[in-house]
Amino acid sequence: MSSPLRFRVGSKLGFNFNLRLPPGAVVEKDGKKAEGTIAEWSSIGVRSIVKDFWQDKAGNWRDSIHFHELAPGEDENRITCDEFFVTGAFTVVREEKDANRANEAWRAFTAK
Repeated sequence: MSSPLRFRVGSKLGFNFNLRLPPGAVVEKDGKKAEGTIAEWSSIGVRSIVKDFWQDKAGNWRDSIHFHELAPGEDENRITCDEFFVTGAFTVVREEKDANRANEAWRAFTAK
């Protein structure tokens, strides 16, 4: 049995934070931001993007892109990106910090 997750997702200059939500999530939208609660779930995907976060060897600025797959857990946890977050009793079962692998994982993920 999963416990509810609370979240705030959206985008603003330099930041983007998204969740792949299962059907039935309660979401309230306000412009480019949304907040809500997920009561019943078994797998959630989280993608965070911080624009122009690091510089490669050639001097090009690159985005920091992370993907997390969450499963119900016993301990309270929180993932944040600026003002955006997901919080609740979950465990991270998969994490991708390489931008290409994170984007591939995000595109292939289906929430349950």
